[in-house]
Amino acid sequence: MGLLFKEKNEKVKRFAHILAGCIILVHAYEKYDDHQSSYVVFLGLGIVFLLIALQHHRLAKRYHFVDSVFLVIEAVGYGFIATDYFNAGKKALPWCYVFAAIAYVVVALVRYRQSGSMAHGTTDRET
Repeated sequence: MGLLFKEKNEKVKRFAHILAGCIILVHAYEKYDDHQSSYVVFLGLGIVFLLIALQHHRLAKRYHFVDSVFLVIEAVGYGFIATDYFNAGKKALPWCYVFAAIAYVVVALVRYRQSGSMAHGTTDRET
């Protein structure tokens, strides 16, 4: 059962990175459609997130903290989107991205703590 859970967990993590990439690509398209040059930044971020998702399994095997790093990068991307919406005069939508970015940072910290204890062969219950 442990192996099945690990495979399912890996698919969920990959899906999260794909979703983040797609959300940022949609924002890039919105900027492109509005003829704003900032679409290039969001297009680059979206492509990077999709590439991360494709290499997630390989990178996670090699570096135990990789999920935390990716989540922080995605939080920064959501922060850029929130800033962009605030600058456009939007009122409520940017706050959704701010809360998403905060949630990503919290999850990154939790996963980093978990990955550190797993890398050393301990769990929170043992300490």
